Amino acid sequence: MENKDIKIAVIGAGSVGSTIAYTLVMKNLAAEVILVDINEAKEEGEVMDINDAWEDKGW
Repeated sequence: MENKDIKIAVIGAGSVGSTIAYTLVMKNLAAEVILVDINEAKEEGEVMDINDAWEDKGW
């Protein structure tokens, strides 16, 4: 699947939203995944966790 033009926004960084964002990133299903939450600290924490997992995967 060619994902170079696919951009996905996930609204909500709760358990479901963060899991969806994590899966999209780990499976490389989109060129860009945006995670948005009203609680900016929660959003930032989840994004940092996903980025760390991505880096650990070696990509």
